[in-house]
Amino acid sequence: MLTQNKLILVKIEGSYGSDPTPTTGANFMAAHNIKVAPAPTYNPTLSTDVSLSKRAGTLGSKSVAISFEHQLQMNGATPPCDPLLLSCGFTDTASNGVYVPRTTSFQSCTIWVYEDGIKWAITGCRGNVEFNFKAGEPVTLTFNMQGRWAAPTDVAYPTSVTDNGGKPCVAMNRAFVYTGGDGATNPVTESLNFSLNNTIALQPNLDDSVAHGIEAVVITGRDAKGSFNPEAILAATTPAYWTDFAAVTQVPITYIVGDGTDNLSVSLPKCEIENITPEDQNGIGIYNIPFSMVRTTADDEMSLTFATA
Repeated sequence: MLTQNKLILVKIEGSYGSDPTPTTGANFMAAHNIKVAPAPTYNPTLSTDVSLSKRAGTLGSKSVAISFEHQLQMNGATPPCDPLLLSCGFTDTASNGVYVPRTTSFQSCTIWVYEDGIKWAITGCRGNVEFNFKAGEPVTLTFNMQGRWAAPTDVAYPTSVTDNGGKPCVAMNRAFVYTGGDGATNPVTESLNFSLNNTIALQPNLDDSVAHGIEAVVITGRDAKGSFNPEAILAATTPAYWTDFAAVTQVPITYIVGDGTDNLSVSLPKCEIENITPEDQNGIGIYNIPFSMVRTTADDEMSLTFATA
């Protein structure tokens, strides 16, 4: 089996854990570093007797973890990563390309992973995504998903797929705006990353309606955070990072990236700096600035807007 021969298909589920049967023509997701990690529970038998030899064990609850990276592609208001965003705690309520966090009614997806002759059909997937923007490189989304247990089956590797996204978006030539207490500025910055940091839990169930002891993968909380690394400047120079840090100023951060046809507009309206660490970047002084994202009212600490440029 060739490790290069891996691909995934992703489709949103109509009801939790029900396989909607994704197809190579409509549900292909361009991804790399695809990894499938079965997560079974092995139960050793603890009883003691006349021998030091272990007794036979048993298998308990089982699930599957899937991780991969996606170089961000666009397709108008509905990017190819749409089913994954919806399964990572986002909602596009008006179906207009504006994705914001949600607190209830979380959606889920089915992920099919092909590995050169075998197929994993993992249902009930939910998880977390981290957005990574680095100057001059494709924007990368790192997904860590979990789903119900399913053993792989022998299935021929697909001969073709339909890629519904454009070329990957590169992080450059667009405005990065930091609006601190002293106004809006465009600091020299190499990278920006952020995530909802969802808390993912496996809901156990001993009932016979669940074959492998896991009722569902559930999102039980989140702790939205991010970081950026601007060039170090004098303390009294705009933007005044140290002043914003000391005052716990809620700073809006925005960035736009596109592929020449479509754009993603990122809005992080209330970022609170957690620390400022001086570092070296090829002989240039920079600050590593982690921040926490807080709400204005609720479910609004971040918004992602996909639209035609």
